[in-house]
Amino acid sequence: MAEENKKNTDNGKQLIMMMALLMVLVMVGSAFFIYRMVLANTDAGPVKKAKEELGPRVELEETTVNFAGSTSRFLVAKFAFEAENEEVATELDEKKDVLTDIVNLVLMEQTTDVLTPEGKNKLKNILMKYINNILTTGEIKNVYIIKFLAT
Repeated sequence: MAEENKKNTDNGKQLIMMMALLMVLVMVGSAFFIYRMVLANTDAGPVKKAKEELGPRVELEETTVNFAGSTSRFLVAKFAFEAENEEVATELDEKKDVLTDIVNLVLMEQTTDVLTPEGKNKLKNILMKYINNILTTGEIKNVYIIKFLAT
């Protein structure tokens, strides 16, 4: 009987050792996976390159408009426009009053759907289209939403 208890104890110790070894292997494997998927992909090269490729930006003043069909809900927004080059940025700066008018007219046509990510992207595309139509020296490359507050 004592021999049987000793055999069960040895089996129990072996089981615990095997479980501990398995846990260590799982932890090492998980650490390797996390390193390969997360930490190894944090190369700063492309980020640095993207910063260097940004064009000059022209920022408009904050604007407030009512949503389409509403007198109680309004939108406060502020935008910046990235120009292809300095010449386009100068033209944007000279036409700030026209840009403000375009932004206000486009925003006044918007409903609360513009609050979704898809709605914001659509708004940016619309603004880019209208603004590029009035430029003579080039185009804007991007529209940045600086402030976007709905009440």
